[in-house]
Amino acid sequence: MNLLKIFLHQIKMGNLSHAYLVFEDFSVEKISSLLKISAADLLILEEPIKINHIRELIHWLSLKPHSSLKRLVIISGAENLNLESANALLKILEEPPASSIIILKARRKEKILPTILSRCQIIKPKNSNAPEIIDNYLSPKDLGQKSVLDRFKYFKEIFESGGLPLVLNLWEKDFQERLKNGENVLMTLKQISRIRSLLSSNVSLKLLLENLLLKM
Repeated sequence: MNLLKIFLHQIKMGNLSHAYLVFEDFSVEKISSLLKISAADLLILEEPIKINHIRELIHWLSLKPHSSLKRLVIISGAENLNLESANALLKILEEPPASSIIILKARRKEKILPTILSRCQIIKPKNSNAPEIIDNYLSPKDLGQKSVLDRFKYFKEIFESGGLPLVLNLWEKDFQERLKNGENVLMTLKQISRIRSLLSSNVSLKLLLENLLLKM
């Protein structure tokens, strides 16, 4: 599923995320149009991106949208940010303004800080050579066979490794297939979308995640 389709789905569900890490090309015009972002509320940062650019970005996002419901930021070459710039960006990803959407474009996932990965929804094209699964991935069915304690331990490992956004994507695909097969899992899908939308915020996810894990 590409970025445009994901936005269409999340707008329908009412659960847009605050931050996306995208490993594919996309049309800025189409995304802006879909999100109804005016030119005054769109900021594009091209390489090379330095610390002063991130500071200006933080200030820009602190302002209210000019003529849109949200402000949209697109940052190219996220994997090439130096440590100082990446850490400054992390601060805004940890406490993003409610009226902001940040899209990071990258080519190489391994060069991006795990802390940034864990706060973004990761989007890769279907023909990507990058792995769509992580070494210790457990499907909802596999996880459901574990004890509650083991489920919570698994979540802790995934979260600390920065793999939670990818796991949520894979779980969502699993439950979407179940929904197509007539299973009553719509509420679980909505819960996964809700958790993803809060990943980049400072809101505690403990209760939401515990409730989701108990349903596996």
